[in-house]
Amino acid sequence: MSRTIFLISLLFVTSSLFAQEQTTPKTSFTQSVTQSALLRAEGKSIRINGVAVPSSMTIFSEDRVDTGVDTAAIVIMGGRILTLDRNSSAVFRNETLVLSQGKAWLADQSGSGSGTVTRLTPAP
Repeated sequence: MSRTIFLISLLFVTSSLFAQEQTTPKTSFTQSVTQSALLRAEGKSIRINGVAVPSSMTIFSEDRVDTGVDTAAIVIMGGRILTLDRNSSAVFRNETLVLSQGKAWLADQSGSGSGTVTRLTPAP
């Protein structure tokens, strides 16, 4: 009898631990998806975190984007388009580009009205 109670309680504890483990990855997955964007390069020399990359890829929060002399980058996410000009460098953070060198613009389209374009300036 005590052996049966022990096995049932062990099963209960194990299943509750397993249930907790299954919910944790969903939260971190959701956070990483909301802090990502599509990057499209217009040219041949684009680097993410110092590594040459293909012309189209997903970037994540804290990724550093560097464009070469012949390349501009377009970052697309949820109704916003960020453009990083040639010879520029920026970090993707909090759904925007934190510019450290060069030029960048933010185009925001909300609803059916006309959007706005804002020039970003390098951080001091």
